[in-house]
Amino acid sequence: MIEKYRTPKPNEMIKIKRYLDDMTQCSIFLKNTFIGKRVFFCTDTNKVSVTFLTSNYMHLCGFKYDKGAGSFFNDCYNKTLDISKLNIKKDGTTFLKLNILNAFPLLVKENCSLTGQGRFLYIKFDYAIRTRRKVISLALNSNGESTYPNSLLALYGMKEFPKGERITLIYSQDLKTGEIRNLYKIDSN
Repeated sequence: MIEKYRTPKPNEMIKIKRYLDDMTQCSIFLKNTFIGKRVFFCTDTNKVSVTFLTSNYMHLCGFKYDKGAGSFFNDCYNKTLDISKLNIKKDGTTFLKLNILNAFPLLVKENCSLTGQGRFLYIKFDYAIRTRRKVISLALNSNGESTYPNSLLALYGMKEFPKGERITLIYSQDLKTGEIRNLYKIDSN
């Protein structure tokens, strides 16, 4: 198997340190919005429910953490991340992903779209949630039982990416209590 990760160089470690606060803030946002919930993204013709696990976060950031994926999320959340245990992607996408982490909350607000399946660069996905402006997209895969995050994409500078259908409603359902919470609803006026 070809190793996809490598040890960061000293100048890259400095860059990673600059993104630590964004990584913490994004983990807090994910904990409040996605973790322990099923989040529904609805258009006029489609509805997709997304299940986000703490173990998804490391991959979305473009890292491999020696302590494991679950520990990566918890350590970001608790501000105890040991950056000496991080490896970055050899293809250079780690810093592209880190650069858009602070835009993650835009995916549960107005002006987002849900696309169908596609293939972009080396990523194949069943759905994608994207901002209407070319900022960020969360590629999703489905295994028949659940839909889960596959990749975080920076859309700026990309010439072709599916536009998708406008999202009109986003709500979450707590997996333990069943409580439903509206995150976004299009103004019908």
